Amino acid sequence: MHCLIPFLFAPDASFEARVDIGTLDNAVLTNLAGATVVYTCSTAFSLRFMRSLMRKLEALRRELIFVSLQELEPRRRFTHLETLRLDTSWARRAEVHLYQVAKTP
Repeated sequence: MHCLIPFLFAPDASFEARVDIGTLDNAVLTNLAGATVVYTCSTAFSLRFMRSLMRKLEALRRELIFVSLQELEPRRRFTHLETLRLDTSWARRAEVHLYQVAKTP
């Protein structure tokens, strides 16, 4: 499944980004071959689930940005870039963590 969303910070207002909404079934990710950014609203995910998700992202063997509402456990290929404070529908100034996942050498 995919949808088109206006890219809010694009200099050209007519620019649209294609977003593929992948499926998550028992921590198996599908259709992420072309992903450059992966986002998860991970507020209720267990540490076990997040570890599994991180292993799946590492298995892609390429660089990407991972955005999570949950601070991750340290992992060698995940570099914390910054923590943003953004308003969400459930809280003002919620922490949003940005990580760079390094490409496998």
